[in-house]
This record gives sequence, structure tokens and C-alpha cells, in this order.
Amino acid sequence: MKKLGQELSIKLHHCLVLMVSVILALQPMLASIVYAQTVITPDTAAPLANQPTVAESLNHTPVENIATPSAAGVSHNQLTDLQVGNEGLIVNNSASKGISTLGSVVIGNSNLSTGHEANIILNEVTGTNTTSLNGPTEIFGKQAEYIVANPNGISCNGSRP
Repeated sequence: MKKLGQELSIKLHHCLVLMVSVILALQPMLASIVYAQTVITPDTAAPLANQPTVAESLNHTPVENIATPSAAGVSHNQLTDLQVGNEGLIVNNSASKGISTLGSVVIGNSNLSTGHEANIILNEVTGTNTTSLNGPTEIFGKQAEYIVANPNGISCNGSRP
């Protein structure tokens, strides 16, 4: 009887090891399934100057109204989570209302003034999640370099320039 219990214990241990191994191997794919919709969470512990605001376009595409750029033209946005779903994300670098490619009408970003848009947009993820880019990201308004920084990793699936 003792031997049967040991054999079951060993088999259970092997099953658990195999299951954990499979989950770890599939983690990037599972993360993209979990984050099938866009999530933008400003870091409320960050300085107010580094907190973007979140809105929606007329057709309900998520909009990130970037933080006010520095004198050098850098908008440094700190987020605890950044996920781009199939519907995409509009990064608003315009002080004026206009028509975006992804989201039809987008209201002007109140953090910006005409002529003082960003040249570089940095989205820094300060939380613990990997960023999944599963859809398009549009820079609306003035053209800018776009950087996503996440020490936990970035997974791309379906994103395009």
C-alpha cells in the first residue's frame, strides 16, 4: 500500500511539473488572449506631469491623451499597465479635434497646445504585467517617435506601424 501511495505521489508530481512547464512555455500566447482588449492605466503614484489621461474616440476606440511634453518635446507617460487589443490604440498628439484613421473623430488633447506637441512619446510601464500589442497603434496629430518601455517584456501579435 505504501508503494502505491509513493507511485501516485510521483505521478502527481510529474503531472504538475509538466503542467507548469506547458503554462510557462505558452505564457506569451496566453497573455495576448487575456489582454484581448485595450487597457491603459496611468500610474497615479507618478508625478502628475507624467500621467496621461484616457478617453474614447467617437467610434469607442481607446485614446491616450499624452502628458504635456518637456521643453525638449518629450512626453514621458508613466502607466501601471499598457495593453493594446484588436481594436487598437490612438495616442493623441494633437491639441485640435480631428479625424483619426482608427477612431473617426478624436477630441483635442487638453494637455497640449498648438505648436507644442511632442516629438518623442515615451510610454513607460511601471507595473508588473508584460505589455501585449495585439492591434494597431496610431499616433494622431503631429508625427512623433513612439517608444514603449516595459522591463517585464513586450509581446507583439498583430501590431503594425
